[in-house]
Amino acid sequence: MLYIFLPVTSSLRTSFTALLVLTTTSCVTTPTKHKSKIKNPALPAVMATPPKPVVDSSAPDATAPQVGLAPAVAPAVAPAVAPAVAPASNAVDPCDSSIKFTDGEPIFLPETKVMLTRVTAPCVTLLGVAGHKKNAGWMTMGFPCTGADGRIDWKGTNYARPKMVSFLLETSCAMGPLDRSKIQAEAIKVAGISATAPMLAMSPFVIQYWEVPGYSDADTSFIVDLRSGKGIDEAWVRFIKPKPLRIFLVGRENAWVEGNNIFAVEGDLNIVSKNRFTFTVDKAHVLKGDELRVVRTRCEELRPERDCARVF
Repeated sequence: MLYIFLPVTSSLRTSFTALLVLTTTSCVTTPTKHKSKIKNPALPAVMATPPKPVVDSSAPDATAPQVGLAPAVAPAVAPAVAPAVAPASNAVDPCDSSIKFTDGEPIFLPETKVMLTRVTAPCVTLLGVAGHKKNAGWMTMGFPCTGADGRIDWKGTNYARPKMVSFLLETSCAMGPLDRSKIQAEAIKVAGISATAPMLAMSPFVIQYWEVPGYSDADTSFIVDLRSGKGIDEAWVRFIKPKPLRIFLVGRENAWVEGNNIFAVEGDLNIVSKNRFTFTVDKAHVLKGDELRVVRTRCEELRPERDCARVF
């Protein structure tokens, strides 16, 4: 700012005073009265600009990250479980559930008189049913002297009244039937074995204990003997007339098998000639439970004592 100092004279003072009065007078205005066009002055006219919303500065900003607060967690949703779907009808199942050997229990074939003892390759079908693989091999157990003659040994001088008679039921005595196709045909019919499944083996039945029902003759061996007086006088005489001689056998399959089943067999000895016989099986089954205990008790009651523990 620049200040200019002039010498004050009387004429200059007079001019300054007049200028001050004029300036003061021109600044005073008289208000002009106007009629309001608004009928109700209490209500304001429509505002040209809408009012701004009032924002509470203390409220947290929803868009700003929240400090010190645990993040929001979405509720847990259980995973969807796909429903069980049955296999397609055209799916090839390598497991065959039609074979009636699912529980491992040997099956007696009544026409050919053999035991179906094993079916290989157990499996479970696509539907969860127990079975065996298609064309799985199978095995049987035959009985001695059912396919050929066995030997009779008798001691004494009188054939009609010998002192003792022995029937040799050895494993070397041929098993029937000799036509194996008959066994396969019955296995297909009874057990549902496939026509193309091979029979792998036929093992012989090994006799470990025997009885002649109705007589005291019994022992632990594979040779059936008639030694008692009643056995010679009645059973042997009936046999050579000829009449079948009923016997009861206990033994196992002459092969290693899982479970080591004990079998009970009933059948008849039939005379062929003076020194030959054949054996016909009537029925056979697995010996177990109460029946097994009863037979073992009969063995243990024999005198002199036998080695029944080796059998049972």
